[in-house]
Amino acid sequence: MRKIQAGLGGALAAALTVVAIPAAHAATPAYVGTVNTYVNGMPATVERGTTVDLTIWYRESSAYNVIPFGSALSLAADDLRQPGYRGVTVSVQDPVTGKWNVVRSAAGSNDGYYFSGYSQPKVLHPAYFAHLNIRISFSKAAYAGRWEASMDATTAYGVFNARGQAVSGYMRLENRAVDFTVK
Repeated sequence: MRKIQAGLGGALAAALTVVAIPAAHAATPAYVGTVNTYVNGMPATVERGTTVDLTIWYRESSAYNVIPFGSALSLAADDLRQPGYRGVTVSVQDPVTGKWNVVRSAAGSNDGYYFSGYSQPKVLHPAYFAHLNIRISFSKAAYAGRWEASMDATTAYGVFNARGQAVSGYMRLENRAVDFTVK
């Protein structure tokens, strides 16, 4: 008897889900603004065996508050056979504590460095500029050639109104990549 009731409960839930689809479709999150990200301080040429300090600036342009939960740095070499992480160390400075934390390349990725768990500004207010300090060290083993760096300051985020209530909306993320050469 319990199996039949569970089966009926599942069927009822499925029927309600089908009925709810038009209502859910009507509540599709709307575009509410943009987060622009700028990489500042990358020289045109980097010598292997040196470290580069970058400032990543970002700004959100919605009428809402945005809370970032994570960020990502992408480093890609022009030769896709070269793993972007070989000979490269990436660190991010916690904007609250000032401590530098080494960031590991994402599992299964040869060019992505994802970080979270550090103290970011708690709320990005409309038209608010924030920044992250990034340090990239290129050892003698780093690939020599053309590279590209880009930053997603908000790989995960929440959108909230002035009262702190969640808003069903999404932000367009615009990143400006920077090209450079490692020699």
